[in-house]
Amino acid sequence: MMACRYIYAEETSDWDVPLAIATLICAKKYKVRKLARICRHFVQHHMSPKNACLVLAQAQLNNEFNLAASAMAMICSQFQAVTMEQDFLNAGEELLIQILKRDDLSMREQDLYHAARRWALYSNNEEVSEDSHFRPKLSRLVPHIRLPLLTPAQLCDGPKKVLQ
Repeated sequence: MMACRYIYAEETSDWDVPLAIATLICAKKYKVRKLARICRHFVQHHMSPKNACLVLAQAQLNNEFNLAASAMAMICSQFQAVTMEQDFLNAGEELLIQILKRDDLSMREQDLYHAARRWALYSNNEEVSEDSHFRPKLSRLVPHIRLPLLTPAQLCDGPKKVLQ
C-alpha cells in the first residue's frame, strides 16, 4: 500500500523502518528503482540500535548487501544498546551466532554471555531462570563467546554451568 501511495503521491512522511523495509521489498519486486533507492536511504538514515537486528535480518534475506553491512556495523559498534532492545530478543539463532562470531563487538565477553542468556531465556518463552529449559539454545551460543577472555570467577559464574 505504501508503494502505491509513493508511486501516485510521492509521499513518505509517515514511514518507519519496518514499513520502509516492506516497501523496499515491494519496490524491488515490481522494479520501481527510484522507490527502492528512497527506501534504502530512509532505512540507512533511520537505523538505530532499536531496529538494527531487524534491518540486518531483512537485508540479508533480500540481498541488500550495503544495508546489511551498515546494520552489522551499527550492531558491532553499539552492541550493548542493541542487546537491550526487543529486536535483539526476536532475532533468530543463526543471526545471533553470526553476530557473536564477530571480533569487533563493543562489549565485554561476560556481558556477551549475559546477553546470550537473556536471548535464550526469551526465545524459550521462559520467565524463570531454570537452566534446563534454555540450556540447549544457550549451549549452541556459548562456543561463539571468547571464553579465554573471562576470568576464572566469571567463567564459573556462567558459561561453565551451561557447558557441563
